[in-house]
Amino acid sequence: MYICLLGLLPAVWSLLGYDSAAHMIEETKEADAVAGWPMPYAVALSGISGLPFLIALTLCIQDVGQLTDSDNGFDGINIVAQLLWQAYKTRFSTGIASLSLFAIPLGANFISALYSITSASRMLFGLSRDQAIPFSTTWQKVDESSGAPHCAVWGVTGASFILGLPLLNGVTAFSATTSIACAGLALTYSLPILLRILFRSNYLEAGPFTLGRWSIPVGVVACAWLLFETAMFMLPTAYPVTSQTFNYAPVAVGGSLVLIVASWLLSARFWFSGPKVDVDNSDAVRIRYWVSDPPRSAN
Repeated sequence: MYICLLGLLPAVWSLLGYDSAAHMIEETKEADAVAGWPMPYAVALSGISGLPFLIALTLCIQDVGQLTDSDNGFDGINIVAQLLWQAYKTRFSTGIASLSLFAIPLGANFISALYSITSASRMLFGLSRDQAIPFSTTWQKVDESSGAPHCAVWGVTGASFILGLPLLNGVTAFSATTSIACAGLALTYSLPILLRILFRSNYLEAGPFTLGRWSIPVGVVACAWLLFETAMFMLPTAYPVTSQTFNYAPVAVGGSLVLIVASWLLSARFWFSGPKVDVDNSDAVRIRYWVSDPPRSAN
């Protein structure tokens, strides 16, 4: 049962990132009506395109024990790479051609990296406009020709490169990094949904894209799944648990939460007043959704 649950993690990891559309709202035409659709589309297309590839890989497995044996001549090489190499070698007497198939996962990873940089840079840009992070004046700069927050993009790109350096140390660092990222994303996905369920506001009007009466039931199921998913990413994925197999996600995520709460209690709550609204909530321009404060009376 535990192994089956761990088997869900790669699928969960590959389906993350459907929130990228939300970070691009300010750069999307008619965002209130169309920005929500890419989220279900992304999940559906990922499943449709990924399932045949996974089925093909599963059917290529001939000897599980040989794949996981450290003395099989492929020590330190990814199991999927071993699997493809052996399948091609059995069929064509050479495994070199299997390298061409890696264009699929490599291409997917490249697109994932672009999404990560795009969404993270927009979050950095948004937080900088609210003066919620250090060096806000730098991160909120926008390139005049492209209209993109170029400083935030380069800042996130540089940070991604630095954070990726520990991955060169081996699979342990990679597993820890992916677990931390997925657990952190799952928590951030669940918090606004949970708050929407617990604190329903009469001032939060539904926009053109809405689930209607299914909003709360779907939100409850989503929160339950995301919290379960977060717990799964905190568990060890190999036994016995050693310094090489220990899952450092609980340490990193827990430490981040402690720092965030401490920062709020000791500093931010004294000066941070919330997101800055760029348009006035008046009769001429009404903010009909995604606004937490009640409409102001006309002067």
